[in-house]
Amino acid sequence: MEYYLNRIYSWLSVSPNMLSHLTKNNLCLEFTIAALLIAFFAFLFYYYFPTGGGHPRWNRPWIWSLVLVSTGFATLAIITSFTLYLWLSDKISPNTGISLYTCFKVGLINLFWAMIFFIIFSFALKWWSRNCAHSPC
Repeated sequence: MEYYLNRIYSWLSVSPNMLSHLTKNNLCLEFTIAALLIAFFAFLFYYYFPTGGGHPRWNRPWIWSLVLVSTGFATLAIITSFTLYLWLSDKISPNTGISLYTCFKVGLINLFWAMIFFIIFSFALKWWSRNCAHSPC
């Protein structure tokens, strides 16, 4: 699993120095699991919160899109802040050419992961549920 995640991170243009650090510390898998958990909690919030997607009043595509985008930005903020913490606390060597932009790109990759996971969770529930069959239109 880690091998495939490393390949995806390298395809999405994370710098080789950052990729070697993420690979050495097994952070690709941990960041992807964090994105999965954030998407899952956003999914639970949207569908099972009393005023969420299960309620006909809030069963609108724009609300679902708002939760999707907020899931992505929450993931971006959390993952980017963690990589910045690693960079600023010198756990990632500053001499390797890793910059603020590289830390932001790691968060951006996980933004897309979280949005994909949220979409998968939403459509899986849409097909299984009678209550939320029309929620993500």
